[in-house]
Amino acid sequence: MINSLDVRKFIETEKYQSYIKELSENYQVKMTEEELSSQGCNILAGALNDANLDLAAIEKKLDSDKDFIFTFIQVTSQNFAAKCEKEGTTFLGESLTCLIYHALVTIFLDQSEKALAEYYKARKFKGHTRLAKESFAEYQEAKQICEQERQGDACPKQPETQDFQVASTAKGGNTAYLEYREEKSEKFWQINIEGCSHTVTFGRIGTKGQSKTKSFASEEECGKDAAKLIQSKKAKGYAAPGETPQPKAHTESLLQQHFALSDEYDGLFAEATLWGNAVPVVLDADELLDEYDGDEDALYDPAAVEKLFKNKIPYKRIEAMLKWIEKNRKKMIDFALDYENFVDAFNDWIAQEIAQKDKAVLYDGTVLTAETDRQAVINSIRLSGISLWVDFDDKTVSDFSIDLSTEQPDYFGGHTLTIEVDEDKEMSFGGMNG
Repeated sequence: MINSLDVRKFIETEKYQSYIKELSENYQVKMTEEELSSQGCNILAGALNDANLDLAAIEKKLDSDKDFIFTFIQVTSQNFAAKCEKEGTTFLGESLTCLIYHALVTIFLDQSEKALAEYYKARKFKGHTRLAKESFAEYQEAKQICEQERQGDACPKQPETQDFQVASTAKGGNTAYLEYREEKSEKFWQINIEGCSHTVTFGRIGTKGQSKTKSFASEEECGKDAAKLIQSKKAKGYAAPGETPQPKAHTESLLQQHFALSDEYDGLFAEATLWGNAVPVVLDADELLDEYDGDEDALYDPAAVEKLFKNKIPYKRIEAMLKWIEKNRKKMIDFALDYENFVDAFNDWIAQEIAQKDKAVLYDGTVLTAETDRQAVINSIRLSGISLWVDFDDKTVSDFSIDLSTEQPDYFGGHTLTIEVDEDKEMSFGGMNG
């Protein structure tokens, strides 16, 4: 068993310290100025023990896959810093334990996203499925950066600047020009970068198009955002003239697997990807299950459920319903917030708390010293669950409900807000639960 002292000794080795220096200097990853704490070492020791990994395995992973892990940390660090900035908080930097932790996560993700989710679940992480999905997305982003920018065997140290296919302009800025061509569409997309701002121009080839300019606090931030935009366009099939476009990503079903029993949910369970996160979808299937008198354990297998209830679960109709939820995110959130004037009522509470205590402390510990705005609440809202009811005779989704929660800050105070939707897509408020 690994203890906190083992972790501390490993971090204090000359090799590990040289890795930290390389990560900071060559990959521009901000490191915290806080000293290594016993609590942090103890937490990491527990994480390694739960993963059945020793420090020798971590060292081997760092030695063999160092450049990718550094890029992975770079991606996660940039994303978290951007999230902090959006929320008005300060990113203090990565801790000295980050190399060990990301090596551990990489070992699981090398297997699959599900392997990491199961590990997080075993450690009783709240939202383990969502956390694993977010980590896997960043893992894939790092893989893509390394693949696109690879020279020899080395990962790029600064993908955000190396990803540009740019030409210098007369004004000393940079520009990148891409085209999208298929049978029924010929479009162009161009970005001009000058100092702390960039201008995107897009439209049909042969036209002037339309332009949008965005400014940033620094040239570095501007460059990072431009690189992400270029990468996104290339992923959609855009390419520079004469360049072979990247194959477009296969459009997968929002529903990630067939339904099956689960100990966590009252009904048949599946998982969907909606609003950028993994979301549990629960099917009220008492009508089907009451007709079944076989071994219940068999119903925990999606393949068995599909074979048993073949052609009874209307997957195409369910998929269409999920696409409607994906498309109408804004409409549903606006309905939820407007129904009982949530933002105004919440700000009334904040004002009372500040008047009495000089601050308002939310359920998750977030401290507010001023009223919030509607967009901040919207940014915090997550789709945390879907329940649906099916007419198995007509093979239609008769109605469904969604649960909304808030994270960082938790404006809903640990509760979920339910919206009910009937077959005509008319919404009603289902109340606060939890």
